[in-house]
Order: sequence, then C-alpha cells, then structure tokens
Amino acid sequence: MGGSYYPDYFSLEDILATQERIPVEAMDDLVGLGHLDPGSESADLKKGTKLELPCWAVEVLRAGRSYLGVEVPKTYRELYREILAADPLVVDLQKLGPHYYEFGRHLMRQSQAEGEAIGESLTNTFKARFKKIMDSTQNSSETDTLKETAKMDCLERLLYGQGQATKAGMEEWLTRRTGSIATSHLVTQHRKRRAAFE
Repeated sequence: MGGSYYPDYFSLEDILATQERIPVEAMDDLVGLGHLDPGSESADLKKGTKLELPCWAVEVLRAGRSYLGVEVPKTYRELYREILAADPLVVDLQKLGPHYYEFGRHLMRQSQAEGEAIGESLTNTFKARFKKIMDSTQNSSETDTLKETAKMDCLERLLYGQGQATKAGMEEWLTRRTGSIATSHLVTQHRKRRAAFE
C-alpha cells in the first residue's frame, strides 16, 4: 500500500471514499470561503477556524501552498493502529469506515507526520485479513455471506464476492456442470449429406 498513489477519477469507490470528512484548521484567513463553516456569518474563513471538510476539498485546498492544517481522524490514529496491530481479525472495519482502505490511502498523503505509519497499518491489516477472507470464501456457504461480511469494508466485500464466484466456478468445472460439448451444426449437416449419398 506504500509508494505513490494515484486515485482513479472514474472509480465510484474512490469518489465515495473522498466524501469522508477530515478535521482541519485554517492556517491563514481564507478570503471568500466563509461558507465552508456552517456556523460562521463571515464571508471569509478566519485563521484558526476548526472544521471538518470532505477529503476531496482538503486535497484541493492543500495543493501547492497548504492553507489547512490536517488532523488525522481518530480511526487512523495511533490508538486504533495499535488495536489493529494486536488483532486485525476482530476489528469491525465497516464501523470504522465503509471505505477504510481507500480513504486511508488518501489520508496518507495529507499527514506528513503519520502518513507512513498509516500506510504500514493499512498494509499489515490487509495482509492479515486477506488470509481469513480467502479461507472464508472457500469454507462458507452462500447462507453465511452476511455473517462473514458484516465486519468487512467495501474492498474486502468485493474480494469475498469474487472468491465465492471463483469457488462456484471451480465446483461446476469439477462436477462437469459447466456445459457439455455439442456437435457443430456444420458437422451434423455434413453427416446427413454423406448418409444421403450412401
């Protein structure tokens, strides 16, 4: 999960992930941006104002010169990273955020102080949980799906669904239910013509 990351402009998951809100503080007076603070009657956003903005808005306002100071959301702070490091399998990622990994990758670029630690936490959490996801897809029935996916974020649910589809395809292939080989129409016609001449 480390390295450079380029969000997918056309990805619905990426769009939804960037709607997640980030706590920020205005580092300067921002002229004409008072509307960003619902409690303000000023036309300008005053220096020191604290508010929460969608991730996409923070990325725009931090491009080039940084007008905002970013505070890491609590679900990505050190306490939560320690909980995930202790036992990532029991944590309910759906409650922490339906797009936990995707939003976390955006957040890595916004926090210089904790970006690397967030990236390591995301990577280690995903690796540990991936094994369980693949094991679940091979050993659970379709009726267990809701129970199995209840604590997964959207990426994990997608992987779980693909794993189950692969398992079903493999079972069909092993039991020869993938369709039978039929004689070509041309071969059938050729045999009929041959039989007519004999």
